[in-house]
Amino acid sequence: MTLRGIRGSRFGVARIAIPVAAVLWSFGVTARAACLSGFVRDRSGRPVPGGDLDFFDFETGSKISTSGDGTDVFGFYSVCVHPGVYRVTFAPPPGTRLLGNEFSHVDLSAAGGREMDVVLDQGRVVTGAVRTADGVALGGVDVDVDRASGGRLFTPNDKSDATSGAYAIVIPDGTYRFRFTPPRGAPWQGLQLDAVAITGDQTLDVNLQPGALLYGRLRDEVGRPQGSVELDLRRREDGTRVFLVNKSADSNGDYAVAVPRGAFEVRFVPPRGSRAVAARIDNLTIDDDTRLDLVLVNGFLVTAVALDSAGAPLEDADVKAVQESSGLELFLPHDETGANGRTQLALPPDLYSFRLEPPDEKGLDEIELRGIPVTRDTLLAAWLPSRGWPHVRGRVVDQSGKAVVGAMVHVLAIPGGGARSLPILGTNASGAFDLALPRGVCELRVTPPRGTRLVAQRLLPATVTGDAVLGDIVLESGFLFEARVTNELGVPVLGASLRFAVPGGGAELDTAETDASGIAIVALSPALYDVTVTPPAGAALSSTTLTGIEVRADIAVEFVLQLNGNSTPPLTSFQSLAPNPFRRAIEIGVAVHTPALVSIDLYDAAGRRVRTLAHGEQTASNFTCAWDGSREDGGPAPAGVYFVVLRAPATTDTRKILLLR
Repeated sequence: MTLRGIRGSRFGVARIAIPVAAVLWSFGVTARAACLSGFVRDRSGRPVPGGDLDFFDFETGSKISTSGDGTDVFGFYSVCVHPGVYRVTFAPPPGTRLLGNEFSHVDLSAAGGREMDVVLDQGRVVTGAVRTADGVALGGVDVDVDRASGGRLFTPNDKSDATSGAYAIVIPDGTYRFRFTPPRGAPWQGLQLDAVAITGDQTLDVNLQPGALLYGRLRDEVGRPQGSVELDLRRREDGTRVFLVNKSADSNGDYAVAVPRGAFEVRFVPPRGSRAVAARIDNLTIDDDTRLDLVLVNGFLVTAVALDSAGAPLEDADVKAVQESSGLELFLPHDETGANGRTQLALPPDLYSFRLEPPDEKGLDEIELRGIPVTRDTLLAAWLPSRGWPHVRGRVVDQSGKAVVGAMVHVLAIPGGGARSLPILGTNASGAFDLALPRGVCELRVTPPRGTRLVAQRLLPATVTGDAVLGDIVLESGFLFEARVTNELGVPVLGASLRFAVPGGGAELDTAETDASGIAIVALSPALYDVTVTPPAGAALSSTTLTGIEVRADIAVEFVLQLNGNSTPPLTSFQSLAPNPFRRAIEIGVAVHTPALVSIDLYDAAGRRVRTLAHGEQTASNFTCAWDGSREDGGPAPAGVYFVVLRAPATTDTRKILLLR
């Protein structure tokens, strides 16, 4: 077998047809490697010798070390790597007018690899020098170029010279944003130039201003580094945002950024999906180099879902959260929903009021959800009503007339007989609620706060024609039904939902999900019930139903969910937990079968989170983490039963461990 394109090429070099096995051997790569080979030419068909190829892992972005990754005198290249998917860049030699080329998704997972010829176009040469305000050359400054429409150009050899500060890049005609980024830790501020039009070769000299270094270390409550957190700086006098470069903390939690002098508001913004709670310092005066170390607490993830009055995802809805214990509105950096109507927020445990505000042009009213407990990862969904809908007001009380705070009022609209979910609202401190509803037949369901003996109530359908006052909705006391849900191995199932139905066509009642110990508790009126338990998505378990369960007193029932052999394999799974029981430390082994965001949390027997052991993106691999029996605050956890919860997209798995003292 020979490499296509060499024999019979226009250079007449058939004598160098090389067997693939020989190529593999020459690079010292095993026969399981995949090779990418081909010719690099300019638009006229001339070979591009001396070019350089770089390979980056598609999932992680990490650069792969490769040998022999340049083009020869014929423009030919052949590079062998481990099978996988890569981003591949082609850089022409310095001093040419050729543009670099970039391929974001090159699949080399098949045995033997593939062939790919590359054509490099010509562009415009932009040269210049980077200096200080007093004319001293600055080396190592990175020159980045962004398209006006978004997206960064690939510009190889784009750092300024250490001696002269000179740089030279090649880009096509167009209008661009230029960014000049000095080395990390340098006392020079970055510079951004907007709307730079390039229509020919051009000289662009710049001067960088001196700055004070704002630096420090970011940790969580137990001293673990908080990496990838970004700094956001706003001027106190007018709130304008300061352009910053090198603004992310590294993997050790260290950051160092050159900033102007003055008074600022400083924001620390963790990446989306992180459990680290964002922090804000309202007033920081920077006159000289300033060290600012900070502890970012870990919280729970609240997934907020905003839907419009028709039930479609609502983009650009603004989410605000107020801590009911303090009355303070929290700083939420990722507070706008995306195209799927969702955003994810990290919040410390507390009771919250949430307000969802729609974009002005949507013709929707905002909605407020009160008394929402955030004591675990929480899904918060709300439908925002159309402006002009009638308002239905009422109050929720218990049998003694006392206000029920934090009861959730769920609404079902039944136009034409088809039910669909509408706004969900929490009652305020006086038990009152105020709902905007569409005209037509609607049905209200009132769910009391968790942990009470109050029984949820479902009101009869009523026709909404205008504003209405319902008066008091009285919730009666009932008996506690405790459900414990496990799989066949006796492992508690987190996030299973329970549905109760009265035999003979009675009303159905949705209940809360099971906690980390597999337990859900709900108050029920005395009656016979059929109970259906549905596992969380991706749990590889089947639903189960028990019929004719009599509730005449407090009762506890165990449900065992069978393993579903037809389910697809989970993205992650436990490999080992040893020793178990343990006294000093337990090692937890996890297999990640597909790259994913993975978290490992510990809960006590009451369902309270004790500690987060791991949270972040993981490549397909096996990894281990250990628990030494300490809480999140560093203090020792008491002896007893704990649950290790492994989470990944569409995957939740729970294992029981025993700590001895």
